Amino acid sequence: MDITATAFEIGKLEIRWYGIIIVLGMIVGIWWVERQFRRQKLNPDEFLTMCVIGLPLAIIGARLYYVFTHWNLFSHNPGKILAIWEGGLAIHGGLFVGLAFAIIYTKIKKLPFLAMTDAIVPGVAIAQAIGRWGNYVNQEAYGTPTTLPWAIKVNGQWVHPTFAYESLWNVAVFFALIWFLKRPHRHGQALAWYFILYSFGRFFIEFIREDAVPVDLGLFSIPASSLVSLACMAGGGLLLYFLRKNPLVNVYPSAAPAPTWRTKQKPKKKKKRK
Repeated sequence: MDITATAFEIGKLEIRWYGIIIVLGMIVGIWWVERQFRRQKLNPDEFLTMCVIGLPLAIIGARLYYVFTHWNLFSHNPGKILAIWEGGLAIHGGLFVGLAFAIIYTKIKKLPFLAMTDAIVPGVAIAQAIGRWGNYVNQEAYGTPTTLPWAIKVNGQWVHPTFAYESLWNVAVFFALIWFLKRPHRHGQALAWYFILYSFGRFFIEFIREDAVPVDLGLFSIPASSLVSLACMAGGGLLLYFLRKNPLVNVYPSAAPAPTWRTKQKPKKKKKRK
């Protein structure tokens, strides 16, 4: 990993690649969702307002979750808790806080929460796919030693690029959700499938992550994030069950008929009777 973490400096201020990549992921995700809001006849201004408030809260949630699960790294140096530019964001914390905020916000504003999630969750997946590469420049979230041809070298060892595995999995989740949304479905099912699909991949990836926090279950141990992923898959399955009687919708209507100027034919002249 011969790459510098600092992109450039402005005076004494260091601008790191990690922050740039995270922000790029957010921008692409917001751009995608804003387009889908317009397509689905939802108010994009409401979504942008949610982003202004919700994104900082989600980042705080992601940081607090990471600090909680890696307290051994911060217990003797609590000042590092605020050093978010050095890496250390746990997506589960951001998802839970962001979801809670969205539920509360839409409830207060009387907005269609489930319909809005149809537009939002693919944007979350593609933002995650981009943001994961911030781990590359920070040399974190890599895997256990391996001899596979796509291994990367970290601290003198060849290891699994687990951040890349998760990034590619998120791209697959993004396209799977788009495929699903282009078919008749029930509002909210895309949210359920996002949690099921993302968590399915995350469950297995955690087992080869070097920094995975194990939870001792007696006869065996399992990474904490894998346990959370199992809970998310179960939650997604329950949501699908509760939504099963809701009406089907089509947020990607079929293509409009060809313009009239292409198909319009000249009216036939009536024959005059003799």
